[in-house]
Amino acid sequence: LSTTLPANLGFESLVVIYVSLCLCIPIAPVFCARANDRHVMVLGALSYSLFTASLISGIRSAILLASAVLGFGAALLWVAQGSFLTACSSEENRGRYAGIFWSGFQISAIAGPLASYAILAHFRKDKSKRNLVMYVTFAISGCVATLLLCALRPIGRSVGKSSTEPSPTTSKSQLRPRFSRELIESTKRIWKIGLHDRDMRLLLVGCAWTGLEVAFSNDEFFKLVGDGKDESVISLVFIAFGVADSAG
Repeated sequence: LSTTLPANLGFESLVVIYVSLCLCIPIAPVFCARANDRHVMVLGALSYSLFTASLISGIRSAILLASAVLGFGAALLWVAQGSFLTACSSEENRGRYAGIFWSGFQISAIAGPLASYAILAHFRKDKSKRNLVMYVTFAISGCVATLLLCALRPIGRSVGKSSTEPSPTTSKSQLRPRFSRELIESTKRIWKIGLHDRDMRLLLVGCAWTGLEVAFSNDEFFKLVGDGKDESVISLVFIAFGVADSAG
């Protein structure tokens, strides 16, 4: 984003995405508790395709609005897939399943840059056509991934199901205050765990450092790599990141 979008639009888009993500994280567990994890994942995945489609338009307001939607969708997707993974596994195989999931996830950090490298190298002289082809390619891949999520079999949740699912006779006016209470409680739990759990406080230090590092690498680092050079080099750097992540 920071290298293909004009001026500082890529940086502004990233800021909107992650601010929206942080604000929506307390809301996501409430949505996941009320809906099927698979449906929530599909909804979250659609936000990625919508965002990529906004890049095709090139309209600044549309890109920033889609960035905000993407932050909300990403919050839903990450919470729902964690819940789905937990429901699919037991205590004995949960670590193995999580390892398989993250290994597959990191492969995308290799496949995506390989695709962008091929596009950037092929359309080196025509930047407008290059960006269009790249955005359309990723939009289509996002739609395909969303369809694959639709193919997941539903997993029933027995824990807490009765407390989160409204009865057939529950009116909409009764649902609103209950939703507000659940949202407030979810926010309180996140805040309490972050402040009072010693292990979580220590973990947050590492998360904060990782966040600073990712903020630099996602914006300024790749700008420096691609500044005045062949921008396809950026994809090669991304591939190196992906290989290291997958190996780790």
